[in-house]
Amino acid sequence: MPILVAEGLRKAYGETRLLDGVDLSMHQGERIGLVGNNGSGKSTLARILAGEDQPDEGRVARRRETCGNRAGNRATAPGLASVTEVDSIRQLHQGNVLK
Repeated sequence: MPILVAEGLRKAYGETRLLDGVDLSMHQGERIGLVGNNGSGKSTLARILAGEDQPDEGRVARRRETCGNRAGNRATAPGLASVTEVDSIRQLHQGNVLK
């Protein structure tokens, strides 16, 4: 049973469309990495999946919780978090191993 399902996610900033119909699911224990060019929407997708941002269209359903493009829903979903590049680099410089 998935802990998160995203369907039809779309997000644009002005004329720049970053996400265009993203569908995915995550299961308990999975770790997902996003790889792509700068400005391609990786951080935007991570923030939407973590509940820190809202899609323009589509929905994210989480086990025990469903979030769509509802105004004011900015809280991070339980069990999900996004880690920025800066956080990762800081941990590496401090000698922490990222698992």
